[in-house]
Amino acid sequence: MFSRSVSQQMKRIDLTRRIPMEERVSTLPSTVLSYLSLLLILTLVCYESCKQWSVHHSSHLHLDQRGSATFEIHIDIMMHRLPCVLASLDLENSVLAYRVNMDIMKQSYDKEGRFLMESPYDQGYKESHDSVYSKSMESLKNSEGCRLKGIITSERVPGNMHVSAHDFRDVLWRIQQVKDYENYSLDLSHTIEHLSFGPSNHSLSEQRVIMSHLPSARIAPLDKTRRNSPMGTNYEYFLQVMDSRLVTLSQGAFDFYQFSVNSQDYSMSMMPAIWFRYNMHPVQILVTEERRTFYQYLTNLLGIIGGIYSLVYVLDLIVYRSTLQLLKKHRLNKLY
Repeated sequence: MFSRSVSQQMKRIDLTRRIPMEERVSTLPSTVLSYLSLLLILTLVCYESCKQWSVHHSSHLHLDQRGSATFEIHIDIMMHRLPCVLASLDLENSVLAYRVNMDIMKQSYDKEGRFLMESPYDQGYKESHDSVYSKSMESLKNSEGCRLKGIITSERVPGNMHVSAHDFRDVLWRIQQVKDYENYSLDLSHTIEHLSFGPSNHSLSEQRVIMSHLPSARIAPLDKTRRNSPMGTNYEYFLQVMDSRLVTLSQGAFDFYQFSVNSQDYSMSMMPAIWFRYNMHPVQILVTEERRTFYQYLTNLLGIIGGIYSLVYVLDLIVYRSTLQLLKKHRLNKLY
């Protein structure tokens, strides 16, 4: 007797009670809702299955703790109408007041774009100013340009690098004394083929790997930037550089730098230049590749099935009871 009462009490909390087949009623609205719910469940399950095998990125910010005191600047810039013998690339920062960089090669090219001769960055400093003057006049008459390409090693502090001809003011003055060159000033029209920041072990192959994993990374946003303006135009680029680290699932971790850029140009009567003013941020962006666990996948599937089933049940109940009320009023002629 006691066991029977306990059994009856336990049956009262049965969560899966069965309705006898003869009492079940199938209606057209419930059938339509059932098919729609099955289609929606199938669509969402396929979507979740695709996300299960896809890689997503999570980003975090924290203080930069990298121990390296230096970093590299990779630069490749084409000066369309600046003689190579005059061109110089200088570096200035808050630690080293002024320095002429020693890792740049200069390569002149003609107006057809054919490269002519390659020389070290300090070519003009080793020659007399008379020789620099004669070579400059020859380059100007032949409409030659100059390519500056190389790697600059700098302390990780705010600073700037600039392209100009600051050490040859007397040569420029002599050029202006020549007929047809009275109004001559430096023409710094240029194309930035490449500009990026990186640690000492950074390479272009690593950069391609980073871009394949993280297409939105702003490693070299100035690449292929072309600027053409009248003579005497001064260009300024303001760069905000931030250290970044990408941790991939298959290829390990990569350290790199991203930067945003703003620019302006204006005419000036004194010696114009192309300025790249950069500022180093003290935080690091950590980007991690991740895949969802099977536990998360299973939880989402159960949530989809249970949520849609509950919603369809409620909708079907509302439609069914509303239909019964309408039929009842119709039989009593109370619809209007």
